[in-house]
Amino acid sequence: MLGSDDVGESGLRYTWAATGTPPAAVSFSANGTNAAKSTTATFARAGDYSLQVTIADGGGLTATSSVNVSVTQTLSGIVIAPSSASVAADGTQQFAATSVDQFGVAMSLPPGISWSVDGGGTIDSSGLFRAGSVVGGPFTVQASSGSHSVTATVNVVPVNKPPTVSTPAAASSNPATGTTTSLSVLGDDDGGEAALTYTWATTGTPPAAVSFSANSSNAAKNTVAMFTTAGNYGFQVTIRDAAGLTTVAGVNVTVTQTVTTIVVSPASATVANGSTQQFAATARDQFGTVLTAQPVMTWTVTGGGNISAGGLFTATAVGGPFTAQATSGAVNGTASIMVTPVNAAPTVATAPSASPNPATGTTTSLSVLGDDDGGEAALTYTWATTGTPPAGVSFSANSSNATKNTVATFTTAGNYGFQVTIRDAAGLTTVAGVNVTVAQTLTTIVISPACATVTNGSTQQFTATARDQFRTVLSAQPVMTWTVTGGGNISAGGLFTATTTGGPFTVRATAGSVSGTASVTVTAVAAVPAYVQGATMTSDSSSNTIARAFTASTTVGNLIVAAVSWGSSAAVTCSDNRGNAYAVAATAYDSTNNQSLAICYAAGIAGGTTTVTATFSGSAPYLRMAVHEYSGIATSNALDVTAKNTANGTTAANAITSTAAMTKASGDLIFGAVMDTAGTTTIAAGTGFTQRLSVNNKDLATEDRVQPTAGSAAATQTFGRAQRYIAMMGAFRHR
Repeated sequence: MLGSDDVGESGLRYTWAATGTPPAAVSFSANGTNAAKSTTATFARAGDYSLQVTIADGGGLTATSSVNVSVTQTLSGIVIAPSSASVAADGTQQFAATSVDQFGVAMSLPPGISWSVDGGGTIDSSGLFRAGSVVGGPFTVQASSGSHSVTATVNVVPVNKPPTVSTPAAASSNPATGTTTSLSVLGDDDGGEAALTYTWATTGTPPAAVSFSANSSNAAKNTVAMFTTAGNYGFQVTIRDAAGLTTVAGVNVTVTQTVTTIVVSPASATVANGSTQQFAATARDQFGTVLTAQPVMTWTVTGGGNISAGGLFTATAVGGPFTAQATSGAVNGTASIMVTPVNAAPTVATAPSASPNPATGTTTSLSVLGDDDGGEAALTYTWATTGTPPAGVSFSANSSNATKNTVATFTTAGNYGFQVTIRDAAGLTTVAGVNVTVAQTLTTIVISPACATVTNGSTQQFTATARDQFRTVLSAQPVMTWTVTGGGNISAGGLFTATTTGGPFTVRATAGSVSGTASVTVTAVAAVPAYVQGATMTSDSSSNTIARAFTASTTVGNLIVAAVSWGSSAAVTCSDNRGNAYAVAATAYDSTNNQSLAICYAAGIAGGTTTVTATFSGSAPYLRMAVHEYSGIATSNALDVTAKNTANGTTAANAITSTAAMTKASGDLIFGAVMDTAGTTTIAAGTGFTQRLSVNNKDLATEDRVQPTAGSAAATQTFGRAQRYIAMMGAFRHR
């Protein structure tokens, strides 16, 4: 392929590729270069190919051209199968020849094949070789097509015959008295005995599985059969030659039960002098299986008494161990015997006792001592309560020799009965008992209430309860002596009268050497929040601030509350000339009428001439302010809760509401502020409230009341006209 270009052919690049779906991938000797204008395409399979060359200049412009190439199959070789074969005399062997092309692929239109063989038989045009009756080879089988040929080899071998049995199968020993027997057989074959394999197996339904020391090999002509159960077994051996021809032989073997062990039961026994012990002997065979027919046993014993022909031992002399033996033929089994003195029940050497008794604490020590012909060290002592005790009792130790001394722990006072069971090694017992009284003992005094806060001048009744060592209330309460370390005085009946603030002081109730305490704190009489003074300011002009001074000096420690409204959504902060710190308790914006309302406050103020200023984040019109001073308010953490509400009002009583909030402290000052965002109207204070200030014909009004008990609180007002409003409430804690 040669291209042409306006800047010269040497700047062109030639890139070749197969297009469409080629029969196989194509590689090129050169590609993607100027030299590739002449290239060699190498194929991997015959078929039709479309080759396209893309000619690209230095600027990336391209042109393409295509050429179609047919790659035809060309006979390049013949493959014959099988490449070698052994055929029995007068037998046949099919050979196959495959013609392949230059790619090693079978020809789709294979040429004719000519077959020939140089001896040993004949071969037909399909490749079927027929062996003659004469053994020989190797002979050459040839397949040819044109100038191509391929060969295979064939040998003519004798016809194979099945093996025969030259020595019949046998077993030694038979019958077998042990766990094994030796099996043997010998075969013969035209391929030689050494090529034979011998495979043994049981026949029918044997008593149990059998394993073989050798099997499925030439060496297995002599093998050992291993049994797990006595009985009658049938064996068959399969003799197989190299070609797979077989013959079989068989032998029957009887495995008899043979007495091998004798087991005496019990294996050991302890017999009281003068008593008897029955022994039994069981004969087992070589597999550990109980013999079906048990042999007659001969019984002997080495001492301690005598034993009958039936294995019944009678003890006549203390001692041992003695050996009882059961014998059958040359096999025996043994057991051991200890002859012990006749056991007597234990006795009480030292009667049970309790210390202390009566018990004034929560425990008492119990003790007892037994005696026994087997020695005291072999005794166990088990303690338990008797009858119906006042409550459960636990023991520091129980049911051992060491528990002849134990500690009983009580949970309730009362009368208890104890029984100890003394048991010897043979299980014989005796019992003894002791009664214990657990007396209620004054241990603690509990005063109620455990702590109290009393207002100066008030009283607090304390009660004292005496409890015993189990913290149970004493049935009979002792007389108490009452004292207090300060803050007031306390009567003989426990009534405390507060006279001096402070504390906590200690209240003590005493009976004997035991006392209990409580704490009491005396607080000053709580201040009641009270309105001191107020002032208002109004301006319809736009400004960033509005300010109002109190007409009289404010008092140190009091509370200032400012209600502020303005005609925008700007934010507000409050301050004054005394440097008091103000916080915004609540703020709300009514987007319908573009009006805002806020409550600012400062607690624990610095007193004096005071001017309060509200500052807005942007200039706003319709400015209103009402400032208030209150006494009796906490100087820190003054604000308890707040609530606020923006809504359309009605003229119903108390319908204008801040919504409710739950106060946490009793005696809160409930301060309410409301503005009519739609225009002026009459505003009346809610039920229980006192209206303090109003501005601009009551489009901003404030009110307050003191809430005696903590709970739900809301600031409410009544409008003269049903107009939109913002209402809010702040609850302030009293001092």
